[in-house]
Order: sequence, then structure tokens, then C-alpha cells
Amino acid sequence: MIEWTRERLGDILLRSGLVTESQLEQALEVQSAGGGRLGKILAERGVISEEQLAETLAVQKKLDLVDLTEYDIEKEVARLIPSQVAVRYQVLPLAVRDGNLVVAMANPLDVEAVDTLRVMTGYDVQPVVATESDVAWAIRQYLESEETAIRAAASAVSREPLRQEEPEIETETVPVVTLVNKLVDDAIEERASDIHFEPQTDCLRVRYRIDGVLHEVARIPKNVEPSLISRLKIMADADIAEKRLPQDGHFNYAGRGREVDVRVAILPTMHGENVTLRLLSGAISLLKLSQLGIEEDMLERLRALLSRPHGSLLVTGPTGSGKTTTMYASLNELNTPERKIMTIEDPVEYQIPGIVQTRVNTRIGLTFAAGLRTVVRCDPDIVLIGEIRDLETAQIAVRSALTGHLVLSSLHANDAPSALTTLVDMGIPSYIISSAVNGVVAQRLARRLCGRCKEQVEPEPRLVYRANIPDEDLEGATMCAPRGCKHCAQTGFSGRIAVSEIMPVSEAVAQLCVKSGSSEVIREAAIAEGMRTMRQDGIMKALAGVTSLEEIMRVVV
Repeated sequence: MIEWTRERLGDILLRSGLVTESQLEQALEVQSAGGGRLGKILAERGVISEEQLAETLAVQKKLDLVDLTEYDIEKEVARLIPSQVAVRYQVLPLAVRDGNLVVAMANPLDVEAVDTLRVMTGYDVQPVVATESDVAWAIRQYLESEETAIRAAASAVSREPLRQEEPEIETETVPVVTLVNKLVDDAIEERASDIHFEPQTDCLRVRYRIDGVLHEVARIPKNVEPSLISRLKIMADADIAEKRLPQDGHFNYAGRGREVDVRVAILPTMHGENVTLRLLSGAISLLKLSQLGIEEDMLERLRALLSRPHGSLLVTGPTGSGKTTTMYASLNELNTPERKIMTIEDPVEYQIPGIVQTRVNTRIGLTFAAGLRTVVRCDPDIVLIGEIRDLETAQIAVRSALTGHLVLSSLHANDAPSALTTLVDMGIPSYIISSAVNGVVAQRLARRLCGRCKEQVEPEPRLVYRANIPDEDLEGATMCAPRGCKHCAQTGFSGRIAVSEIMPVSEAVAQLCVKSGSSEVIREAAIAEGMRTMRQDGIMKALAGVTSLEEIMRVVV
């Protein structure tokens, strides 16, 4: 039998040399801010792999390490516990051996989990160690079918229609609450950034956006739709009776071991109300610049721009291109005790200790411009503006950059050179832009190939021709393609990586800006000075096997 001690995971990892004290402290801060398991946080931040974590725990506790994809799991034994318990503790019973219950555990240090299983099953527990993703996969395979669970929850809702005279839903046992929680919990588990509830003529279609691509997960019966939409409105503090006008709202949600901020957009359509939930998990999403996938030489350029005491750095790209993540990774690097950093955002997506953050509230007149006017009077060293949307905000941002502040902001523009011409189009004089803007980062997000199943392939001539890749660049390339496995939900991709171009506003670029040069002319000058375009950066990543060439063609070329 295992000797149950309360030794902390962090101490084990430190003693094993897998993490440094600094890395552990940062992970503990993330855990304190947003919850979650320490090992999972370290793995998500790239400090250790799931396999390293599992191997360390197995060695330290003298337990067997198992691969659940190869293990002969007994279904009857697996079902000794409810799926909710398995998910909560990340455990799965595998077999009964010599009167003991063999249980796969992602965290064999969890004494509470062992005690719970002992009481529930009546067996002494013999843990074995498995990776968390293996346990999650096995739970889905043996204890719950997501589609079946959602369908069952929807069926329960259809038997209890919402009563308009009693819109308040307070108890967690109400079927509609169970259904909504199930959909949001699953989205969090699948790392979805958005949940789309889309009314059709005969159903309510539910889709998750995972790594930038939409995946259908359920079709809810039409008679359940009013109850589900009403529940979402109540959670978002929206008007449950208003069905003709668009509405916005937000709420905080705690599920699957982490807390997320949820933004809600409601839009009336021909077949009902379309509801979109944006899931913002600040504690998990906050990254370092080195984790964004920016090549080392370009990263040096970016850090040089951030090291300047004043001026502005603009991050451009379409919605969902990772602009906020890049800006917060920059703030994370700049956040030192001797600096005062203030932000004005809509909404505050990531919360960082030591930074003063303000949320825009247009209902009471707290716009970007109004908030920014006060922010610059609070003696900040660095100011982050969530987005420059209008001339007034742009004017204050430029003025702040010229009066001793370092300003970071996002802007909607197709590429780095276009950011300068966009400001001119807004009404900012070109001679001021050339003095106030230090540089521009333009980016897109490409899906990263799953490291567990990607396979090396020969370059496809059709794509090589379309991307105009020279033969010499293909020499020594390790191009890969997606295959699909249980770890990536058979998609072949896991996570995303930034494809970017970084353009310092040099003297030559500034002069072209003053002369009202076009974005193409500015681009040529920037390339001549060493700027790598997004297209070039993406192709480099495809040639290195980080992503696929087809994916780069989808997002950039």
C-alpha cells in the first residue's frame, strides 16, 4: 500500500530539478489568481510536459505509470463511480486486483480523492499514475458520451418549460441550469474561446471555436431553445423579456477547476436569438513574450521597442488574432516594482497583480477617451489602451506618447505598414505619427500541429507553387501534416502560435509617413531594413514543422 503523505507537488518537482523556484512561484501566483491544478498550470505554461509530471509522480511515490490507451479497462469497474466524481478528481477505476481497486490518477497526492473513492466503493484504493489528458480521454470513453449527456440534459429541459411569470432560476438542480453548465464546462475543458448558440429552423445549433476553428458539438431541440436562451440572459444580467433588440452582458463562471469571465452578445435573427459567449480565462492565458512563438531575432526587435521610455507600440490584426495576448505578454515583461502601469480596457480580459486596470463602461460615460484622460493624470509610466477606435482616443494616445509615457494599444489594420495609414485616415497628422509611434506588430494566429501525432511529409507541389517558396528554402525543411489522435480530438492540431511581422518606425519609415507614403511604399522600406513579413514568418514555421503549409495559406498567404 502507498504511504499517504501530504508532500506538496511543488516540492517534489523542485527536488527533481524539473522546475526552478522562480517558475514554481509564477505558477503558484497563477493558481492563486484563477484556480486549477498546479501540475496542469506548469504543463500549460510549457515548463514541464504532462509525461514528465506523471513520470515524476510515479517515481516519487513508487507507483506504476500506465498508458490508458493500451490498458484493458473493465467497464463495469470504471462505472463504480459517477462521471462527476471522476471529472472532479481526475480519476478512473480500472480493475479490481487482490481485493483492491486499481485507480488511474492524474494526481496521486490527492488524499481527498482516495478517501472519497474508498467510501464510495468500499474498496481500498491502489493508485496508478496516468497523464491528465489520458484520464480525461478515458473518462469520456467509459463514463460519459458528451453528445448523450447533452441530449439527456436537453430532454430534461423539454419536460420542464420555462414559465414566463417566474423567470428567476436559482437552484442548480433545474434542468436548464444543468444543460447550460454542461455546455460551458465542456467548452472550458476543450479550450474553446467562444460558444455559439445559433438558431436554425428546426433546432438550436451549438458550436465551439477551438484554436480559431468552429466545431459543432450539439443540436438542441427547438422547444428547449427559449429556456436555454432565457437562462443565458439571466446569467448575463440581460433583459429576459427583450427579444427584438441586441443586448450585451457578462458574467463570471467557475467550472472544471478554473474561473472564466464570460462576455455575452445577443442578436435577434429570423429564427430566434443568436447568443455568443466569449470565454476569457485570464490566469491561464497570460503568457511570456518567449511563449508566443515569435522567432528570436524578431523577439529582440520587439524587446528593443518595449525598452524605450516613451512613444507607442501598436499591435494590429483582425478580431481573434491574439492582439490582447501579445499586449499583455508585453506588460508582463514590463511589470516591475519601479514602474506604474495603468490600463483602460473593454473588458479587462487578464488580471495582472501590480497593474491598475480600468474597465470601460459606456452606459455611464466612461469611454476609452474619457478614461484615458484621467489615466494620464495619474502619473503612469506605461499605459495600455485596449483599442484605438476613434479620433478622440487616438489623439489622447498620441499626445500621451509624446509627453513621456510608453503607450501600448491595438488597432484594426491588415498589416504593420497599414497601421500608420489607418491613423492618418482617422485624422492624426502624419508628422505627429512619425514622432509618436515607435513600432507596429501585426499578427495572425495559426494552429500549431499536435506534437504527439504530426507526421513528416514531402512538400506538396501545389501548395509550394502557391506560396512561391524557392527550391533552396525547401532544402533541409521538415514539413509536417496533421494526422489526429486522442490528445488533439483527432484534429491534428493543439494550441495556436503567432505569425507576425514587427516593423520599427525607423527614420526612413518616418520620412515616408511624413510624405504621406502609401502602405506599400512603407512596406518596401521596412523590408529593405530587415522586416520579415507575416507571410515569410508563416512559411518559416511551416518549413520547420511547427504548423502546416496549408494552415499558413489559410490564415496569411
